[in-house]
Amino acid sequence: MFEKAVELQPNAEVFVGNLADGYRWSGQRAEADRTYDRAIALALKALQVNSRDAAIKGSLALYYAKKGETASARRSMSDARTIDKTSADLLYNEAVMSALLGDKDRAFDDLNQALKGGLPFSSIETDPDLVKLRGDPRFASLRTSAQHR
Repeated sequence: MFEKAVELQPNAEVFVGNLADGYRWSGQRAEADRTYDRAIALALKALQVNSRDAAIKGSLALYYAKKGETASARRSMSDARTIDKTSADLLYNEAVMSALLGDKDRAFDDLNQALKGGLPFSSIETDPDLVKLRGDPRFASLRTSAQHR
């Protein structure tokens, strides 16, 4: 499906990023990195049109994190959060980025804030990039607090 989406819209960075995720999840690391590079290039091109697009900057941060480019990921996310401090989607992206970069404490803090901002717990529960957090007792606490909102 990801390949078909990119075939239909080859310049849509989100579709290219999704395709890169598919490659990464299926163990095709080299292909994933090449495809993340393409998603990064498309995101940077979009930012030339609107440099204050926090959602694109957040996606860019994730692409960098998924490639293991920590400094670029953190810088892009910081830029995005400076533009939009309250977006539950950006908080969620920051949590995923933090989890990918091994910062569990930050990931849980951001997930908690994203849930308070209206993010459905199902998004957290089904994200393959958050698998490593699910065994942590704080994950069960997130679920409980989400059920009481």
